[in-house]
Amino acid sequence: MKSPQLYQRKQLSKDGANSFIYVANEKPNDKEIEFEKIAVVTGATDNGFTAVKLIDTIPDGMQIVTKGAYYVYAQSKAGELEHEH
Repeated sequence: MKSPQLYQRKQLSKDGANSFIYVANEKPNDKEIEFEKIAVVTGATDNGFTAVKLIDTIPDGMQIVTKGAYYVYAQSKAGELEHEH
């Protein structure tokens, strides 16, 4: 793992004991945006920022979701619920 980076708390999502960030890739010829979850280890939080170590690497061409990470998380959970039988 690389040295910690600082992320705003609103960029981080948590599901149980797991923390992660979302990255996005807007496809040039498509109206859809592709989101991917990147696992992280969180450290100390101060003044709205949290020290984070990435467990997975951010794929080339992807950008960190800086606004609406909770919305992306909620939508991903809604999608999981729709597909359960």
